[in-house]
Amino acid sequence: MSTKDKIIDAAVLLFNERGFVNITLRDIATSVGMSSGNLAYHFKNKDVILQEIYSRMSSELADRVSHIRLIPSFENIDYEITPFLEFQRKYCFFYLDTLEICRAYPEIAAQHRTQIEQQIAAIRAVIDYSVEKGNMIPEKVIGSYNRIARTVWMIYSFWLTQALLMGELVTPRQLATGAKLKRNHASSSQHTITEILESGSGDEEAKRSIWTLVLPYLTLKGKNNFESVALSHGLTETQRP
Repeated sequence: MSTKDKIIDAAVLLFNERGFVNITLRDIATSVGMSSGNLAYHFKNKDVILQEIYSRMSSELADRVSHIRLIPSFENIDYEITPFLEFQRKYCFFYLDTLEICRAYPEIAAQHRTQIEQQIAAIRAVIDYSVEKGNMIPEKVIGSYNRIARTVWMIYSFWLTQALLMGELVTPRQLATGAKLKRNHASSSQHTITEILESGSGDEEAKRSIWTLVLPYLTLKGKNNFESVALSHGLTETQRP
């Protein structure tokens, strides 16, 4: 692994743990065992590190988007949702602080907007494919499937944020200061972000939320083809909305 790669990996871990704004160049240098001066030789400041991280994120995400368009079945669609959720966990600092980062870095904001548009277009392409194959009903209200595609994107992009807001996870900093967040009926315990990253806890609920949104639009053929996925997520006939 190159020195630059070590710096980037260390920065991502620190940003995930403590948030982008709370980490200094010195923190990153200490993490990789070098002086701030030596680190600045590779990345002159934290802004350059963030841009490099986002460039890597963009490449990874573009690869995922390019593959999802080729998915032929509900089983494979369900399987391919997992890498997107893993991606959110890998770079959770960005998705927890998206608005603030985009406000502070207009160039990243413009790049991210393009990425979002591509992701939503890919989701819409999957919906169109499902309609073409008779698994989903044709669109009854103009624009409704565009809105569903956008909502699916919102679910998998911001499930970590909503879990934090709903008190279903706490950050290591909150845990250290004894912060007590509420427990709700959907969660029997709270988790630190580190635990979420390691276990993938919450991915199942994110998938269930996505499929629950799509279920009312399935044809009888679609419901039959979806049965194995429904059973794997506990979405049996009596539980379906």
